[in-house]
Amino acid sequence: MEVHVSKTLAPQALIDEAKQADLLFRECWSGMRFHERELGRACKWIQEKELHKYIPKPHSDTGFQTFDGYIAQRTGGECSKSKYRECMQIYELTQGAIALPPEVVDAISHKNNLQLSQVLKHLPPEKKTKKHIAKIVEKAKT
Repeated sequence: MEVHVSKTLAPQALIDEAKQADLLFRECWSGMRFHERELGRACKWIQEKELHKYIPKPHSDTGFQTFDGYIAQRTGGECSKSKYRECMQIYELTQGAIALPPEVVDAISHKNNLQLSQVLKHLPPEKKTKKHIAKIVEKAKT
């Protein structure tokens, strides 16, 4: 089932938002051969709002049927599902009640960010204090 992108089927605001999200994704992918946190932000934005449906496929008026199809086309098949999910996990470190500053997340290695994400995700509520989280983050930096 193809999703036809037209002004009659999709609100212009959604089409415009999809264009912005697509631009961010493409800039992040080509940027460092990608910037993980920002690529994760773009992926989360597109996936959560299903914006891929409003991003026309090359040489077509139809949007991407699936988010995975969008990723595969935009990266030439180079970005696996696990890779974009890891990028989303890294981005999520900057969101929510115990959000870390983006510059702190960017200063931590990929592997340590993924471990940090798992530790924070499974942290009991009583340990979700700024002091305790700061200790965990300091360990992740090494």
